[in-house]
This record gives sequence, C-alpha cells and structure tokens, in this order.
Amino acid sequence: MNIDEKLGLNKFNIDEENAHIIVNDIDSSLAKALCDICPANLYKLEENVLKFDYAGCLECGTCKMVSCIYANQKNETTSTMASANNCGKLLKQWKVPNASFGVMYRYG
Repeated sequence: MNIDEKLGLNKFNIDEENAHIIVNDIDSSLAKALCDICPANLYKLEENVLKFDYAGCLECGTCKMVSCIYANQKNETTSTMASANNCGKLLKQWKVPNASFGVMYRYG
C-alpha cells in the first residue's frame, strides 16, 4: 500500500465556516516553500498564484513551522516560535480545527 492509498483511508469532517489555515498574500517565490513542504499537497502554484484548500489537511503543522522558520531565517522581527497569533510571513493563521472537525485517522 503506497502513501496515497493510506491517506485515502482518512476521513475528513470539513468546517466550511471556519478555515483553520489562512495564507497571507505572498509572491510565488515564497509560496514555493509551502508547495514543497506540505505532505498532503494542499498548496499549489497555478500561473504564479498560490492555490490552497484546507480540505484534506493532515493537521501536521509543517506549513506553520516552515512559515515561522522562514521568517526567522530572513531576519524578520519574529523571534518566538509559531503560535496562533504568530505564524511567520507565509501564514496569517494556523490553528487546530474546531471540535468535531478535521481529520479522523483510520488504520488499515
């Protein structure tokens, strides 16, 4: 069983009213970091415009950490670890989905 088949076993209950990830308006060179790092491939560059859909998010927090690390490497004023109010330069918000929403992992 490959990774795509395993990920296909997961169930997602999407909160259509409250996105748990909100991406900043960023240029395509910055967006590439998000496209490269997301294990669920939720970030995509189409004609140099970042497309993102949080449906299917594994809630791993990888994009949040990359956003914070990227800001720190670029000598931004961000000096603390990422939190709900501090997501670096790439993300405006990353939080755990509201109760009963998000990914429900299945074994198989």
